[in-house]
Amino acid sequence: MQREELPVMTIGLERIAVKARCEPKLRFTSLAHHITTERVWENLSQIPAKSAAGVDGQTVAGEREF
Repeated sequence: MQREELPVMTIGLERIAVKARCEPKLRFTSLAHHITTERVWENLSQIPAKSAAGVDGQTVAGEREF
């Protein structure tokens, strides 16, 4: 499956990606503070509604009920 457009990263994540590419031996200790509720829902909304259920059996339609 091909993507029609490239995903857009926020400026903070783009800075991390650039740093990782420039310094491949750099170890990141934690990126958890970049995971926000808004970011999770934004990414979930980009999953096609007819996608297969995940390994936990959860469907996109079921997730959108929250």
